[in-house]
Amino acid sequence: IRTQHLDWRAVPSKLTQFGLILGADVVYDRGVFKLMQGLCDRLLTPSGVAIFAEPHRSMGDEFIDYMLRHGWVVRIQPNRSKNVYPIANSSTTRVRYIFIARNERPRS
Repeated sequence: IRTQHLDWRAVPSKLTQFGLILGADVVYDRGVFKLMQGLCDRLLTPSGVAIFAEPHRSMGDEFIDYMLRHGWVVRIQPNRSKNVYPIANSSTTRVRYIFIARNERPRS
């Protein structure tokens, strides 16, 4: 497995495509939706999947709608309660996983 840490606001031009992109708490503002779509478009292999974890904010719903409107396949894993900071405090956070894939149409 090869990994790459990157700043999604400044993706290096020489970066190759990946079969899996992971992001956590990055779809918090409408202004990043186009950036996330561009990142997926440029960096996902044809059969690749991007998984975004987010704490079920209304922005997450808007991101899902945005990606669907722009032709992506979206699957959502139901909410899971996670003890995100088990040492710092004992509260739990609901985490939703948004799976994004290309909408490849069969070629004739």
